[in-house]
Amino acid sequence: MHCEDTKDPEATWNESWRALEKAYAEGRVMSIGVSNFNVTLLDEVTSFSSIRPHVVQNWAEPGHVDDDVRMWCFRNDAVYQPYASVRNLHTMSEEMAQSLATIAQAKKKSTHATALRFFLQTGAAIIPRSSIEEHLRENIDIFNMEELTADEMKTLGWHLDLEGVEEVEEDHDGDEEGEEVEEEEGEEL
Repeated sequence: MHCEDTKDPEATWNESWRALEKAYAEGRVMSIGVSNFNVTLLDEVTSFSSIRPHVVQNWAEPGHVDDDVRMWCFRNDAVYQPYASVRNLHTMSEEMAQSLATIAQAKKKSTHATALRFFLQTGAAIIPRSSIEEHLRENIDIFNMEELTADEMKTLGWHLDLEGVEEVEEDHDGDEEGEEVEEEEGEEL
């Protein structure tokens, strides 16, 4: 669900979320999530829903790693998926672009591969895309790439220390004790 592109002026994103919950409860989808949500919206969706987002997809790139949302995802056992994580590397600050290039050169990899490896090491679910064969090979090769050091990760913007952070203990599927998403009488979700 993408919050910024609501097409039905009569509906709310809350109603859209309820429809996603219903589809999930019926087994029509395996997971549900949101896009472009900040912590305030994530807290709002969890305040009225029986199923928390399984995935949160937000814009991120080296130097902008969405710390607050990443922490929310960790605490709530949600997958964070950065979109456009390498699409706009040419628009990064000169300082961050130089840092990324220096690390990439030391690893003997491209800046794109290094940025993908960075996000992979943060625990994010990355979904790179390309139709260029060389880039497809690079995308696969990041799993064989030498890990970035703690200093390199910090240089690229990773400052979160998730050691000792406690996760929320509630069930994330809304099926505690057989509980299901229910329709209100006479009303479809």
